[in-house]
Amino acid sequence: MKKTLTTATTLLLFLAGSVPAAPARPRMKVPSPAPAFMCPLLGTAGTGKGDTVSLKDLLAKDQVVVMSFFHTQCIPCRTEIPKLTQIVAGRTGVIAYLVFVGGEDEETVRGFLKQYGFTLPVLMDRNGYRVGERYKVVQDDIAHVPQIMVISKNGILMRAWSGFSAKQEAELPGLLDELMAEAKQAPPAADTITILFTNNTNGLTGPAPSIDVGGLAKRMTLIKRERAAAPASLLVEAGDFFPTSPDEARTRKVVAAYRLMGYDAVTIGEAEFVNGLKYLRGLVDLKILPWVSSNLKICEKEVCIDLVRNRAVFTLGKRKVAVIGYMHPDAVGFTPEERFKDGAHYIKFTDPRPLIKGFVEQFRKEADLLVVLSHAGVEEDRRLAQEVPGLDVIVGAHSQTFMTDPGREGDTVIVQAAADGQYLGKLVLKFGENGKPAIDAYELIPLTKNVPDDPDVAAAVASRPRAAKAE
Repeated sequence: MKKTLTTATTLLLFLAGSVPAAPARPRMKVPSPAPAFMCPLLGTAGTGKGDTVSLKDLLAKDQVVVMSFFHTQCIPCRTEIPKLTQIVAGRTGVIAYLVFVGGEDEETVRGFLKQYGFTLPVLMDRNGYRVGERYKVVQDDIAHVPQIMVISKNGILMRAWSGFSAKQEAELPGLLDELMAEAKQAPPAADTITILFTNNTNGLTGPAPSIDVGGLAKRMTLIKRERAAAPASLLVEAGDFFPTSPDEARTRKVVAAYRLMGYDAVTIGEAEFVNGLKYLRGLVDLKILPWVSSNLKICEKEVCIDLVRNRAVFTLGKRKVAVIGYMHPDAVGFTPEERFKDGAHYIKFTDPRPLIKGFVEQFRKEADLLVVLSHAGVEEDRRLAQEVPGLDVIVGAHSQTFMTDPGREGDTVIVQAAADGQYLGKLVLKFGENGKPAIDAYELIPLTKNVPDDPDVAAAVASRPRAAKAE
């Protein structure tokens, strides 16, 4: 888990009134495509409510975007911010945000803004996980502030300044005027596939306890938005979405919500056996959800057959995607053995590696993208990528890892979206001229209280069903 940004370290950076140059520290290249982001806006005092801001939405409004990264103990920020505010005032084609990358809470930040009379809207990027790290402002848990980023309305990062020198202050007005006058370019037809992914919802239909983030009705809202923006998309689940203790009533609500959300493929984790094998078999027979798992066999004596289909193939635009799922035998852990039995029937776990190697051999030439839904944990995912070359993406689960950036083993991308349904993972892959996919965008989108509930899913998970509307 990452450390919180420390006050002592940042004070050392600011005592001289500027950030010392660090040749070894990577910096943003300009001009270059601006990294995508989504971040909550600091709420209005007393309400705690704020919207979520994304670069994508800002660019859709033909806005030139200016971001000033700050922190309550940054002394030079206190002189930079008023200058920036004055420059952007009256420029209707420019939207400027202060981006908070410290560790304090909202009330502390509001007090800081009030003390110095700062009025620009603030993105709350605590510790820099959502924006600061992507723009290389936060590195190794240190916030290198102040920094200013200027993004054209075509999504190109044009300036990445450390500090705000007199020369930069003189340059910025003309640069903004030039960028506002720049013609908006139609985006090229992108050859991309978007993978939306979830894992380890743990049977939670509403927000995760104590942090008020999550909820299946909010997830549906984000899924609708993302799929509308990316028709070539795949929605997948890597397992453990059932409750952690036997609860058929709650399980029914989760299944109803997943059916409405329109998942393309879901794999099985140990939690899916929470109500027993008989219950899961009945659910599989109903064909409500698109189960995919390659190494789970249901046996009677020595005769075994697949519990569910072991792979699925999808056509997305001009691309073909092959998906396989599996559950590592070690993922069972301390799950009671009786959950894997139903009378004379029992579950047998087979070695997934030969199955996945066969999957690669069969589909590597037929499909453009090979995806594994892995219920094994991130360390096992890394071993799988090392031992089975040819996989493009592993969507993981079980270890409940908060992967702010995708992992890599060779050419294989590894992703996972923490736990308790707090995030909707999003991986965008772009195909180059050589036909190989590369990461175009990645984010774990938080399901904050500002995301509205989808009414249909909200009704599905409610204690009582919503009354039908009269036609």
